[in-house]
Amino acid sequence: MIATLKCLNFDACNGWVSRFPGALVLFLLLTGQACGTPTGTTISNQVVLDFEIANLPQQTLSNIDTFTVQALIDVAITKSATVISDGQSCNSAPCAPVPGATIRYTLQVDVSGPGTAEDLVITDSIPTNTLYTPSSITLDSTTLTDGPGDDPGSFSGNLVSVDLGNTSGPANFVITLDVTIN
Repeated sequence: MIATLKCLNFDACNGWVSRFPGALVLFLLLTGQACGTPTGTTISNQVVLDFEIANLPQQTLSNIDTFTVQALIDVAITKSATVISDGQSCNSAPCAPVPGATIRYTLQVDVSGPGTAEDLVITDSIPTNTLYTPSSITLDSTTLTDGPGDDPGSFSGNLVSVDLGNTSGPANFVITLDVTIN
């Protein structure tokens, strides 16, 4: 079997795909905004397959697929830090960032747009020259444990993680964690 595949009106973000004679070609078209295509844009994709089978007339198969680019879920994270204790005489912010001081990191997570962010896990690494303060993870002011599987929070190695699961927009979360300066 000899097959020739022609693709018309197919923009693969980096140019036109035209002909691949004698090859079996699989095209996967991912929809979304990866190429900067505006939401609501209608895209048509036409594939024409011309082929011959021994002693039979040439055959042509054609298919046109049209879809509309959908908006993607957007997850924005803003991180801030406040020295809440200097480990000596200052026990409320702002305090000096000296060895022994406690820094509270706050991650504001804002989810917007249609759809759902599936299996959304927020992970933050502990900065060098600091130590994680055990049991300091909070999610929306609720204290979480450090062990995996007990609740959405966990700490392992130098990573703090909070599992937000399947999250639809609009949604807002506040995650905090504390570290001590070495």
